[in-house]
Amino acid sequence: MIFRLPSLSFFILQGCELHSLPSSIKNQYANFTRLSVLDLSENNFHSAIPDWFFNISSLTDLDLSWNNFYGINPNAFGNFVKLEVLDLSYNNLNGQIHLKVIGLGSCHLGGYFPKWLHTQSKFTVLNLSNTSISDTIPDWLWNLSSQALLLDLSQNEIRGMLPMSFSSTNIASINLSYNKLEGSLPRLPSCSFSLDLASNSFTGPIAFDNNEVSLYILILSNNKINGSIPSSICKLELEVLDISSNRLSGELPTCWKKFTLLRVGLSNNSFSGEIPLSMKYCTRLVVVDLGQNKLHGNIPTWMGESLSSLLFLRLRSNFFGGTIPPQICELSSLQVLDLADNNLTGPLPECIGNFSKMVVNPNASQQASYIMESEYTPAYEYSLQLVRDGVEREYTKNLPLVTDIDLSNNSLVGEIPEGLLNLLGLQCLNLSGNYLTGNIPLKIGVMQAMMTLDLSRNELSGQIPSSLSNLSFLNHLNLSFNNLSGRIPTGNQLQTLNDTSSYMGNSDLCGPPFPQECPGDGPSQSPSFTSKENEDEGGDIQEMLWLYLGIVSGFILGCWMVWGVLLFKRSQRIV
Repeated sequence: MIFRLPSLSFFILQGCELHSLPSSIKNQYANFTRLSVLDLSENNFHSAIPDWFFNISSLTDLDLSWNNFYGINPNAFGNFVKLEVLDLSYNNLNGQIHLKVIGLGSCHLGGYFPKWLHTQSKFTVLNLSNTSISDTIPDWLWNLSSQALLLDLSQNEIRGMLPMSFSSTNIASINLSYNKLEGSLPRLPSCSFSLDLASNSFTGPIAFDNNEVSLYILILSNNKINGSIPSSICKLELEVLDISSNRLSGELPTCWKKFTLLRVGLSNNSFSGEIPLSMKYCTRLVVVDLGQNKLHGNIPTWMGESLSSLLFLRLRSNFFGGTIPPQICELSSLQVLDLADNNLTGPLPECIGNFSKMVVNPNASQQASYIMESEYTPAYEYSLQLVRDGVEREYTKNLPLVTDIDLSNNSLVGEIPEGLLNLLGLQCLNLSGNYLTGNIPLKIGVMQAMMTLDLSRNELSGQIPSSLSNLSFLNHLNLSFNNLSGRIPTGNQLQTLNDTSSYMGNSDLCGPPFPQECPGDGPSQSPSFTSKENEDEGGDIQEMLWLYLGIVSGFILGCWMVWGVLLFKRSQRIV
């Protein structure tokens, strides 16, 4: 009867103590054309998976776990063209499978590594990322295949330590990021091209194998690694180096000239000293993130002169001093300039409006510029920590669409350059916590892409430009603690930004959202003006009374004169 339900989409028989499946149902399986979820887990099947089973091509979720299925036909799985979730764990599956590419990413495989993997000795790619594995990595995995190019076990909950044999593995690209691995970081393998161990709990120093190391991509971020960067790193020809968010210290190495770096991420450590001069030879650099360290000295002028490909420059939270060199304006491709929380002085460069990538809004078609992919490595996307609205956020997939300038919490002086208004594609501008003076540029409303504007804690004066109401994407505005005066502009997007905290600390501002009204707004007049008006009104009434009395008295006098003349003439006639 079940085989005659053509509209059946969910078929769940979990834990029903079933013992067998029919070996054949002829053509009746065709009635399962809409079946998308099939769950036969936790039964007592003691058989091979029948061939007809693999003809249900509509399946998206298949769970056969916790049974005693044995045998497997590797070619049969090719019929599951829509399959998204597959759980075959806790069975006795075996058979002669010699797969070259094993891609089970984002399939729910259960907590353990599938046993049938033990028989795979010819694979070139093994992707078990995001499959809910919480097991330790078995020793046999590292020696399974001499042809392996890519091993991806990322985004699981894999625990334990890496074995000593890890250092001698021949796998070209290894991704173990976002797991729960711990213990001392073993010597890094000499035959791998790409190694990603980010977001685990590795400790100890960085150490390389004594042999020549082939690494091009090294990502060890978000661990507990300590010590300094070893001099042996100079043996590498790195394209990506990300060791951010660790416990590393000491000065940066001076051998950058040898690298062909595209990205360097050293942020959130305790590195000291100055930025090495040899970094100027890394002319292919796209991302430089040295933020949140203890670096000092001036921002090198060669950064603007040599690193013409730079898109993201993040030096925030260090001890850099001196002025912002005007050569920085030569980085015409720059999309993010973050120099916040340093000791920078002097005025903003007049040329700050020269960043041509900030003149127009970046679009999704540019994204290819931020992604690395090669024969041995999966697509690798850059990520960057940026502060917006006072909150630090990580930008990865949408990083190509971001344009930011953050120069907050320095000692910058002078006025806001008019050239800044050229950056029509700028989304975030933070100049807070400086000593800037003068007026807010009158035409700031032309910066139509602006989402966040923070000019707080400066010495700006004058009125708030009414053109701010033209910033239709503005969702965060902070002009507090300046010397601004006059009426707070309203209308359009500013109607939604009516928080008094955006304007507090400016005692001469008036109008909503503040309760104090601006001069001329109220319906009542001042007492002195009212008294004077009453006096004027009283004077006018008196004047009118005298006028009327004059008219009446004149009329009476005129009448008496007429009557007098008539009486005089009458008396003459009588005589």
